[in-house]
Amino acid sequence: MTDSGSELDPYLDYLSLTIRTFNQLMSRIPGSEIIYRYIKSSHQNDPFRTLLELLLVFFVIRTWRQSRTRGDFGPDQSFLKLTEKVDELIAEWEPEPLVEPIPVTTQSLSRPPIIIGIPDVRPKILYGEPALRFVESSEDEATIDPKDIRTVTNLASINFAGLIGDERVKLRAIEQLRRSGVGSCGPPGFYGTFDVHMELERDIAQFIGLPSSIIYAQGFSTTSSVIPAFSKRGDIIVVDRGANFSIQKGIQISRSTIRWYDHNDYNSLERVLEQLKLEEIKFRRKLTRKFIITEGLFECDGTLCNLKKIIELKEKYKFRLILDETWSIGSIGVTGRGLTEYFGIHPESVDILVGSLATSFNSGGGFCAGSKEVVSHQRINSAALVFSAALPPLLATAASETIKILSEKDGLQRFERLRKNTEVFREILDEIVEEGLVDVPSNRESPMVHINLRPMIGKSVSSSKRPSSSSSDTTTTTATMTTTNATSRTTNKRNTNASSVFEEHERILQTIVDKSVLEKNVLITRTKKVWEQEIDPPLPSIRICLSAGLGVDEVSSSGKALVKVIREVLNFN
Repeated sequence: MTDSGSELDPYLDYLSLTIRTFNQLMSRIPGSEIIYRYIKSSHQNDPFRTLLELLLVFFVIRTWRQSRTRGDFGPDQSFLKLTEKVDELIAEWEPEPLVEPIPVTTQSLSRPPIIIGIPDVRPKILYGEPALRFVESSEDEATIDPKDIRTVTNLASINFAGLIGDERVKLRAIEQLRRSGVGSCGPPGFYGTFDVHMELERDIAQFIGLPSSIIYAQGFSTTSSVIPAFSKRGDIIVVDRGANFSIQKGIQISRSTIRWYDHNDYNSLERVLEQLKLEEIKFRRKLTRKFIITEGLFECDGTLCNLKKIIELKEKYKFRLILDETWSIGSIGVTGRGLTEYFGIHPESVDILVGSLATSFNSGGGFCAGSKEVVSHQRINSAALVFSAALPPLLATAASETIKILSEKDGLQRFERLRKNTEVFREILDEIVEEGLVDVPSNRESPMVHINLRPMIGKSVSSSKRPSSSSSDTTTTTATMTTTNATSRTTNKRNTNASSVFEEHERILQTIVDKSVLEKNVLITRTKKVWEQEIDPPLPSIRICLSAGLGVDEVSSSGKALVKVIREVLNFN
């Protein structure tokens, strides 16, 4: 035993020396004592725990080395090898385009003008072939021939008060631009709110006559965000079938129960409200929020809603009213304060009033006015307000300055001129309406005028100018475009016959637009819609926007020129 012990002594001495040397080296490393104490306390007479931690350390080291050394090539690569057949299928696969190509008919009808400078009442434009050449030319070759520039009377731009290009508004916007820059750089709830935003909210509330208001950065998103902020799943919304696209999207997002009533038919509205009342009693429904949603001045045809009748019904059946005054604020009423002023109704009778700053207020964005509770609820519950950057300060300043102008004597005179221009223009259009050439459904006091072709007129022009399409059925237009089944309102497809009638009407209307611009220097436009997405698509039309910036003589000459063009196109000279 002594001999064997003496034989192992050198090995034990070497092991002891190695351990002492290792301990000395470890003690020189900063923080080694902390690691030693951790290992000692972690061991706790439990070798399995120590073994598990060692395995985890080795696993981390191995994973780290693999992530740094693995490559696309070499014997150790871990990528799946595909068969030749799969490679061939991948090579043959053609992905669908992210955006569908524009149909040929849409391209042929799309002839937007290029406006040179400010789109005021007498702008300079490029139209037709010169505009197309300019758009399709490269950046180096993009030049404008002065001979192609024409000055036109602008009946297309939304400029009811005639303040587009006003020097007072422009100077105030430039001052604000130099003070705060271009954008707001954040949502209103964070650091995107400027003093001019709060001033504009006070100006809007004071102009309309309501306790409070709130502004949005996008006009379209205003209505489509306000509706779902108040109406949720299980709530009830009753909507006019002529409601604009923004309202349609808002009620879809809300996921509420939707009931439709016929456009501007208040007997239909009362029947729907009465039916809902009976259903509540029959099925013992829980108390829920109920809204009536309509427009003041309808975008689809220029008609006015009967606000007195709607308020009477909403109070009778205990509904709240959301009124979209996008087109009526700044155009209807003695001082341009919208439908409440027109009917002599106090604005507080409307629970939620929404509108746009882009129609008559020379700016961008939108607003919602109402009680302080209605406004404060939106600050944390309206998606467009919470998740979008605030309105640029220069646009807020421009809107405030416009409201200031409209509130003074100058504004009153502008609305008087606007009403006079509207009256003169409608008297001129009465000639072709009485002759049976067109329909003008718009209210006689509306500065936005829609001109529709009568179905049989469209058919006769189609058969005389395009014999190949004479077989298209136009007698079913009314039936296909106006359906009484409420469930069909959720579909986005129209009957094939109605689609062909729409396309034919749009071709004829575009011909009228082209001749009006090229031969008479009167700029007008078709109503632009994505028909497939409209719940109840309105008839194609020419939309005229009259302006207080035009003189009566200009309106009269433009109206007579338009009537002459319509007669020529429809072959009624």
